Amino acid sequence: MALCLLLVIFIHLLPFYSQAKQKGIDSFKCVNTYQQPAFSHPKLKHHKLQVPASCLVYTIVGNNATRPNIPQFPGATFSRSDINNENGCPNGKVPIHANPSIRPLHDINSGVKYFATISTYPGERTYRGGAANMGVFNPVVEMMQSSRANIWVQNGPKSVSNSIEVGWAVHPYLYGDNHTRLTAYWTADDFQTTGCYNLLCPGFVQIDSSLFLGQAYLIDPDHPMLIEQIAILQVTGSSLENSLYKKCRGKAACHETSSQSPKAGSLDDVTGNWWLVTQMDFIITPVGYWPKEIFTYLALGADVVKYGGTTSTYLQQLDRPPMGSGNYPGEMGWVFGFFTRIRYVNESYNLIDAEHSNMNKVLDSVCYGLMYFTAGGTMKEAMKFGGPGGTAEKCKQLPPQQRN
Repeated sequence: MALCLLLVIFIHLLPFYSQAKQKGIDSFKCVNTYQQPAFSHPKLKHHKLQVPASCLVYTIVGNNATRPNIPQFPGATFSRSDINNENGCPNGKVPIHANPSIRPLHDINSGVKYFATISTYPGERTYRGGAANMGVFNPVVEMMQSSRANIWVQNGPKSVSNSIEVGWAVHPYLYGDNHTRLTAYWTADDFQTTGCYNLLCPGFVQIDSSLFLGQAYLIDPDHPMLIEQIAILQVTGSSLENSLYKKCRGKAACHETSSQSPKAGSLDDVTGNWWLVTQMDFIITPVGYWPKEIFTYLALGADVVKYGGTTSTYLQQLDRPPMGSGNYPGEMGWVFGFFTRIRYVNESYNLIDAEHSNMNKVLDSVCYGLMYFTAGGTMKEAMKFGGPGGTAEKCKQLPPQQRN
């Protein structure tokens, strides 16, 4: 049986999307589903639009799709407006973020970068995904800087690495403003000639009529909003065709979630595409997917799952931007960039708590900090990260534990 794969980036968050549009933060255009940018990709000339795999997602996630016991922050706004047609696009059309950026790929992916991350060791195992709860912040970032927090899945040699990154970003050079936005990035050759942010190049196929890459979070100035759960899940054809498909057919809650989404193909046809799925208060919504045709090594699974923060500075002489909340991580409280309940999906499709012995810490500047520890309770494996940034000269210094 041929290997058939599906990646789902499953995000459980306190919704912000319709609020953002009402506040005038977002601008998007509604385009015909079959005339969106993805279909101009040369490898997608004969691509058949896929049915959202909501049933499959529901079945895989199962009891893991519950609301975790996350820390609460006084003053944080957790309310939302319901999403409906008035907040999105009409049937047969999908929203595309009206991004003002006209910068070339090499510009928005270049610059001086720093990381505060933990990751699995490459080449030791095959992973079908990862999961964590993430804090969302709005650090102060200048035009030629960016600050991000992501979960990555990667595979392949460095020179042709396949990667998908999903999380939040403050990226004025990309978006033209300082809002924190749902952001994704993909590449099939380590950012040499393929890939881009969101839909700035053909690749990602938008399916949902209301939720889209590039949308802004509404964040209290003094407190973070929370993405409660991000999970990336991958399924083989044997699992899909044998057990999962049979389970899906028997679940009343497993119907296609969006009546506005095109009904093309069937569950059997969902083979190899990498889905981005959000969960809002237990409502699973497939946003879209990266077709299998645009990848190579990720079709075999991921050999690295990574969690954490990163910053970029696009002019050498500029100061380096803050990461996370802008605070160095400390022992008490959660007013720092954070991930809790850090897990990965093993080759048997079980969500497993991260193991300290299997995680590699990367911290490459004194301008930022990183703590990886067992929090206990429902937060389990956790990390705190971030820092204020600083001058170019200061940030060149390695943290003490990284010095030779």
